[in-house]
Amino acid sequence: MRKEKNGQLHVEVRDSGIGIAENLTESIFDEFSQLNNPERDRNKGLGLGLTIVKRLCKLLGHEINVKSACESGSIFTVTAPLSKKTSMDAVIEEEVLIPTRLKLSLSVLVIDDNKTILTAMHGILTHWGCKTVCASSADQAQQLLSEQALIPDAIIADFRLCNNLTGIQAIQQICHSLSKNLPALLITGDTGKKRLLEAKESEYDLLHKPIHPDKLYSWLYNNRPETHH
Repeated sequence: MRKEKNGQLHVEVRDSGIGIAENLTESIFDEFSQLNNPERDRNKGLGLGLTIVKRLCKLLGHEINVKSACESGSIFTVTAPLSKKTSMDAVIEEEVLIPTRLKLSLSVLVIDDNKTILTAMHGILTHWGCKTVCASSADQAQQLLSEQALIPDAIIADFRLCNNLTGIQAIQQICHSLSKNLPALLITGDTGKKRLLEAKESEYDLLHKPIHPDKLYSWLYNNRPETHH
């Protein structure tokens, strides 16, 4: 619903869901916060939508509010100042040119419980010439590596996995099963100090989502087997 009042634009999004208890209306904007999803079922989302909306509003100087009550649904309102329309002739689309990269002859294990991310990672790594093994857990990764009789050149793991496991634990499990320390990269969308400290103490490299292809490529290139001899 769109409303204009006193030079302000009010955009409302309403739902008729289960509602939100008053003492939880602030915490729903926290990273990975989800109500009624303690098992962190990724099919129910990631718990990042409202976090992203609030940060965008803060960057743009807009206000966001929520009104809700249990069993009564919720109303989210974003308030922004009205401005004059800009002619489409003034909009210039900038083309992003991706430089040509050398093919990487690497085998890479990717562990992430988000199917969309696995598909995207498989696509870009394959495009760079990598043999890519994708798994949703450390156990599945071990099984796939065993079936293919493969020792990967590098491991990329999401920091947060299902069943309260971390990418750190997954990497350690794989390296232990292979009796080999492998170059490993953690990826995360979490910016909490506790999580970042935990990642830093693991001594594994860390990249934040959304991952820039240049940074990912550079990490893989710099961790080729020949660079460790």
